[in-house]
Amino acid sequence: ARTGKTQLQQHLSQTWLPEQSHEITLTTHGLTHAATLEVTALTQNDDTVLYVVDEDLTESILGDLTALVATGQRVLLVFNKQDRYLPQERTALLDHMRERLQNLPQPVALAAIAVAPMPSKSAPIKPMVRWWSG
Repeated sequence: ARTGKTQLQQHLSQTWLPEQSHEITLTTHGLTHAATLEVTALTQNDDTVLYVVDEDLTESILGDLTALVATGQRVLLVFNKQDRYLPQERTALLDHMRERLQNLPQPVALAAIAVAPMPSKSAPIKPMVRWWSG
């Protein structure tokens, strides 16, 4: 899926505070049991795992998040491309995500971003006709 992981990685690499040492590793697969072991090994010394999505939480995503937090890893769920949704849709989706995250064994923070924002999206404007009598 094209969730914007590469753009986020590039943005973080370019804008990170220069005095901070950092390494950003990009992993793009779902967490099967073998992948969970690999990701656990890769992230054991990392501060935080950024798990990037661009849609609501599926059972597969929740399974990945559960596997990550079960290893003791701190996880930040990054909801990218949130600008594709109308404000009311975005609010409802974020509320639903927060509700589903509460069922995980450890807390997972949620951040809504738009690495490459689209022009502002608003509700369609309905034509209005006024009649003036005079």
